[in-house]
Amino acid sequence: MIQARRTATRGSRRPDPRLAFGFGPHFCVAAQLAKAELRVAVGTLSRRFPAPRLAEADSRLTWRRGRMVRASW
Repeated sequence: MIQARRTATRGSRRPDPRLAFGFGPHFCVAAQLAKAELRVAVGTLSRRFPAPRLAEADSRLTWRRGRMVRASW
């Protein structure tokens, strides 16, 4: 459902690649459910894979830094 809303455009509104819960009167009514689902998913993954490791050597990764995110591309 989130993906369908992210790709849909209304009027002059442009698609936005960011995914957030909004703020104030535009706050997502399902935010608490989404956060609970995320807690269950991360907990399940950490129990199933207690010692995850990278598929590539760390030296082969290119890290991108931003103000809010540190990610490998």
